[in-house]
Amino acid sequence: MRHIEAILFDCDGVLLDSEPMGCGALAQALTAAGYPMTIDEARAVFSGNAAHDSRDWMAARGLLADEIVRESDRLLFEQFDQHVPLIPGIERIMSGFSVPMAICSNASIERLKRSVHRTSLAPRFGPNIYSAEHVARPKPAADLALYACARLGVPLLGPSSSTTTSTASTAQEPQAASPSALSRPPRTGRATPRHCALPERIMSFTAWSSSTHS
Repeated sequence: MRHIEAILFDCDGVLLDSEPMGCGALAQALTAAGYPMTIDEARAVFSGNAAHDSRDWMAARGLLADEIVRESDRLLFEQFDQHVPLIPGIERIMSGFSVPMAICSNASIERLKRSVHRTSLAPRFGPNIYSAEHVARPKPAADLALYACARLGVPLLGPSSSTTTSTASTAQEPQAASPSALSRPPRTGRATPRHCALPERIMSFTAWSSSTHS
């Protein structure tokens, strides 16, 4: 069994069950702006994107991206004011980890403040809650993982072709998952990212899946 020194978590879909809320808000804002979109279509287009990627997608279609994102954020933050849903079972899972941890999310700093900072999970991470806005390039580039690990005091290896992660859907309650090599394909219109090999002593979770529960 390998010794784990640090764990990196994505936020939406891993710690928070907030992806449907975010995609719903985007779909509603886009539809109101004259570009009809369902929540499933919004999930396919925007899930995992950094804010500037979403704006670029809208601008390429002649839409007023800043206005749409402001309206989407308003709708989403109204929901967060009422409730920030956690992934079922995540508090129990988190209680089993005693190593340094960080959140590495493509969400904006403001969205993280309005969501995960308000939950019972926030004290477990302290200041180590990081947004794509903290670095030059969002995930799946390596910048955010490198940034978080540096602040956790964990030395890293050099550039390579893949990242050590655990991934898939959030259909079931998360359990302790084993990492597997993942090289996420770039979205349409994105340049192929540079990945970084994380040392075996660092674990990174990007989603939960029943396929990792065995």
